[in-house]
Amino acid sequence: MNKRIGNRRRSGRYLAVFLLCLWSFTLFCPVPAEAAVTVEENGSREPIRNLTGKYTLNYTGDTNFFGSFSYANTVYNEMAAESAFSAAISAMKKKNIKVINSSVSELKKTDGATGIYKAFLVWETQVNPPEKDIEKSLANARKAANTGIYLAKEGTDSYRTVKAEYAAVDDREVTKGISDYTFTCMYADVTDYVKQNGYGKYAVANIPYLESGTNGSAGEHSACWQLIVIEENPKVGTRAISLKVGSQFNETWDSAGNRIGRSLEIGVSLGKYKTKKWMDEETVLKGQTLLIGSSSNIAPKSGKEEKKFNFNLSARQNSTWKEVLAEKGFIPYSYLFRDEQIINTHYSSIRGKLCDLWITSEHKLAPGFDASDFTAQMTDNGWASLFVVGLAVEIADCE
Repeated sequence: MNKRIGNRRRSGRYLAVFLLCLWSFTLFCPVPAEAAVTVEENGSREPIRNLTGKYTLNYTGDTNFFGSFSYANTVYNEMAAESAFSAAISAMKKKNIKVINSSVSELKKTDGATGIYKAFLVWETQVNPPEKDIEKSLANARKAANTGIYLAKEGTDSYRTVKAEYAAVDDREVTKGISDYTFTCMYADVTDYVKQNGYGKYAVANIPYLESGTNGSAGEHSACWQLIVIEENPKVGTRAISLKVGSQFNETWDSAGNRIGRSLEIGVSLGKYKTKKWMDEETVLKGQTLLIGSSSNIAPKSGKEEKKFNFNLSARQNSTWKEVLAEKGFIPYSYLFRDEQIINTHYSSIRGKLCDLWITSEHKLAPGFDASDFTAQMTDNGWASLFVVGLAVEIADCE
């Protein structure tokens, strides 16, 4: 009898020690909190600013969902259809992750590239506040930013849960006083995953979306993504590179209730770097430009061309700004382009284009030897719930 009582006492002491240790562990080793995400109304951020080195810009991407005025709501799930992603899907199932939407696109190596220096995943989703309340829009966007989407590479059983580190809410007010649907542009640094897995097909899954027609909204609705990389490329000259990502609804209402449209103007600049013309007047000005933007003017490749977004390149010369290059209607259809080639499968309200700059001394707008402070500007007569502007120019300073 006494022996049993002694055992109970010892058991009680052991339990008390265990609970004390558990309490100490939770006190000094708390569960990590969700990473803070910056959310802004009509905001933008530069993931890359004045990076210098032998680099090239590259990208890929596609659409997981799209619906609009004259287009049915369509959800894609390409991961499930491609056997190359079966191992990744199996790994996700083990974590009780069900792939409900996805699309696949190939990241192809640029000529001369030897590896990936940086990689960013940009995507668009939607929040739906019931009234015109920017604070609620920002809160909903923050919640969406902390809802993970998934990035996977073909032929592997690995995947990455991606949460946004930055989100910009366009906070559109199409009907005065009512924010019936609101787009959010997000991005996250995914360099480690893409460096590890290299070139090939990537899939992005489970981007939240709102169907066209929800709560009386019939406008364009999409869940799209772009994987933007900066490659190490010894084949090119030393370049300065900047990249800007964000969202902007640039229309407002006057006191009489009239809707006022304003032109979209998004710019990204390089530092005070001179081009190689500083050393050789006959040197060709080389580089790249990347424009991605949303547009409600949907133009499938089987239909009529609908050019959107103007591109202007300017430089400072003798303390005066000079236009170096200007092109209207930079992107003809609702797809992602590499030069004149479409690189994705599905049209949507997001369109983009990456192309090379090549300006000879004979060009009527060619910059002089002392040109610097190069600035790329994307303009349009509408808004852009998602935009990306990237610029790379070969420079002399770091040679």
